[in-house]
Amino acid sequence: MLLKLRLALQKLIKKHTITNSDVLRELDDYRELLNQHDEELKELYAMMDKFQEHQEELSMVLGNSHFFHLNVPLSVLEKKILMLLYASDFLLSASDVAHKLNLSEALVITYIEDLINKGIPVLKQQSLKSIVYYTLDSNFKRVQAKQNVLNSNPAYAQAVL
Repeated sequence: MLLKLRLALQKLIKKHTITNSDVLRELDDYRELLNQHDEELKELYAMMDKFQEHQEELSMVLGNSHFFHLNVPLSVLEKKILMLLYASDFLLSASDVAHKLNLSEALVITYIEDLINKGIPVLKQQSLKSIVYYTLDSNFKRVQAKQNVLNSNPAYAQAVL
């Protein structure tokens, strides 16, 4: 917009016919443009505020929205460990998971860390005896039950468990 004003003034100067009224007219045109853009910006900000309000309401109703678009490839062992954690109502140690899936404890810990790195909300708790227990975030379990964000097959989950 400043460039348009500058170009218009330069044309008038080149013609050597610039007057106060010409400058005032150009400045008025520029002011009108600014006011129009200001009104458009206000409308856009109002729309953005409404959108954020709706998004917050939806987030409150459905839970944590960052789970809705979770699209991560999982290996077979990651899926097995995840299904075990999902189905369990109790905290599980790496030893518990290793025993149930016939794997080594070190391998289970590696795969749990991989799940965490992929954005799966696996929670860790350490006991007084320094044993680390794992569980899935309860909000994630709820959203997974409603939305199946991991695209897991219920028959596969039953076979694993």
